[in-house]
Amino acid sequence: MCPSSTTSSDTSAATRSLAGEVRAGSVLLDRRAQRIVSVGFLVIIVGAALVDLCWPAAPKPLAGIHAQRLEEQRAATQWMDGTRMRLLEWDLRDTSRVREATLPLWSAFLFGAGRMPHSSVIPGADGWLYMKARVQPERRTAPLAQREAIRVLIAFDRVLAAMGTRLVLVPIPDKSMVHPEHLPAGFQSDAADYERFIAAWRARGLHVVDVLGAMREAGGQHFLRTDTHWTHRAARVTARAEMEAMGILSSVHEQASHWEEAGNELDAGDLLVSGGMDIRAMHHGDLTGKALRAMGALGEVPIEKFTGDQATLAAPDMQRPWAHYGSSFSSFVHFKQMLEWYAGERGFIKDFIAVDAEWIMLQLVTDLVAARERGIVPRAVAFEFLLTDFLTDQVAPKKLVFSQTGIEPPAPVPETLRPAMVARPRLVPGEHALTSRGIAWGAAPGAFVHPADGSFGVVIEGEVLSGAPTFGLNVGPTHLYIPWPPGARRVHVPLFGSGLAEGFHCALLDLADQARVRIDKVSLASPLTVGAAVSVPTPVGAVPGGWEADLEHLAGADERALFVQLTTGACERIELTSAECGEQLVIEKPAAQMRLVLPLVQGKPTKWRVRAQGSAKAVVFKEVSTLLQARR
Repeated sequence: MCPSSTTSSDTSAATRSLAGEVRAGSVLLDRRAQRIVSVGFLVIIVGAALVDLCWPAAPKPLAGIHAQRLEEQRAATQWMDGTRMRLLEWDLRDTSRVREATLPLWSAFLFGAGRMPHSSVIPGADGWLYMKARVQPERRTAPLAQREAIRVLIAFDRVLAAMGTRLVLVPIPDKSMVHPEHLPAGFQSDAADYERFIAAWRARGLHVVDVLGAMREAGGQHFLRTDTHWTHRAARVTARAEMEAMGILSSVHEQASHWEEAGNELDAGDLLVSGGMDIRAMHHGDLTGKALRAMGALGEVPIEKFTGDQATLAAPDMQRPWAHYGSSFSSFVHFKQMLEWYAGERGFIKDFIAVDAEWIMLQLVTDLVAARERGIVPRAVAFEFLLTDFLTDQVAPKKLVFSQTGIEPPAPVPETLRPAMVARPRLVPGEHALTSRGIAWGAAPGAFVHPADGSFGVVIEGEVLSGAPTFGLNVGPTHLYIPWPPGARRVHVPLFGSGLAEGFHCALLDLADQARVRIDKVSLASPLTVGAAVSVPTPVGAVPGGWEADLEHLAGADERALFVQLTTGACERIELTSAECGEQLVIEKPAAQMRLVLPLVQGKPTKWRVRAQGSAKAVVFKEVSTLLQARR
């Protein structure tokens, strides 16, 4: 064996031995690293848990409808189906001090480095963010919900107009409607729906502020890029349009200079909060805000300073004030100042932060009742709401529960408009002991067809002797529950809902079987009065299997409906259709003598086609007249 081969063999053996030692050392080092990482990870988890358990953060305070819903949710949870455990998980997350400290930094890093917001937010072009729930196609409102929402609004307008108060609706367009140019591919604006709703509401005689149109006309940026709320410019534009619609725009203050640009602020908005970032800290110059601005993830927006002299505002007429009810947009201090400036006086402004439109409407009614008892009748009331939230499921009439009633009712219904009442047992004058079955009063289906938009209402005069009675109102599938407040001598129950051809049923009951009441009078009331007679449709045309007739009228400024007295003869079914009103009513087994109240739209002829089975010779249109909106 040569020396070279011996040396090579020895070297290979030495190398293999050294490699084995290195591998053994690496395995030992890997195991140590694994143990260190595992132990460290467990220490972090246990430490975080101990911190959150021993030093929890204060839970976020809730008030109003949010607190009420949380309590309802807690009462409904159970251990067996996992809902109680899920609620416990949410509570722990809400009070986690470790999460509170680390989540904003992590969220800011994700957003700044990769423009990755929370999953509930859609990133658009140029750093714009949109709320996903408000731009998804499946959010579109069903036609039935749209019609029910319109009837509720009309019902409130009817009641307030009879008191001498103008109701002004202020539907707020969504951010995507005002700034659709920044939406990502695959998403589109609902601006066409907004315009359609405005036209439909105005056609039914409602006062509506076209906020979207006003913003478009003014131009500029009206929503913050990373927020769901307005800029200062939008507050100015909307305040002026609202005061003009309320009929209280001050000519003196309208022309005066009242604002000036006052620098810029960081565009850190509430759509970043959903990702866990702390925008309050950003606005105070914390590290995350500076880092995001340096990375180009946040820009700046101009702010305006209000310079008008509040001392020049006229003293409000406390017998004829104005009021504004709104959502989170109204909490903007600049917006409140602009409302008062354009009105030339101070008003009652009530803000409801992130609550349902339904809640605002109930509060509006409650406040008006309290004001009415003090002899105060507002000249105008503005009701602001976010359109996309309002028209989903927030204002279905069957969900409304009025906390108070007692608004002075409209005038009694003229004798010619009063339907025949049927009930069991009768809701008649006298003293009654109430049970869960109650005593009732109403009109049978097919005899009295009304638009279910508050044009008619039941008025009960009397006194609660004991207990807590409740009025249960059924209009077709709509159910409305109204307590009879102690001390109230008169209660007005407006008839509105989704069953135009269903008649109505009003019951006074007490589930505890303890209430006693004294009823002095039960009657119908309406803010509508009989107007001029219109041409009777002649002739009634014969069609295969039945007959048909057309009622057509161009409504005047205060004309709200047609009142039709009709003799049907032997007829099993009547169908009423109006393309202008978007209604198709079917009345099964109608009465021989019928009274129809058919709504009209404004600005164009309203056509109602009446079609039925039976002989055309037996049909007689006795009288057709208009019904006018009574105003004080």
